[in-house]
Amino acid sequence: MQQCEDSFEQLKRWTRRGPRWQKAVTLCLSDLEGDPIDPQVVRKAFEAAAKEAKMYLSP
Repeated sequence: MQQCEDSFEQLKRWTRRGPRWQKAVTLCLSDLEGDPIDPQVVRKAFEAAAKEAKMYLSP
């Protein structure tokens, strides 16, 4: 759940909000509301949103 909290805080700051951003936010909110989401699913959604917004920095 901590990963979703951190991801959600980052996502709220973004100005580019496309469909992948929406999916990442939806997954994070579901997790925060008690519907457990696999952390790898959240990570992939966050990375996809970052790429869509041209904010992705390769690790």
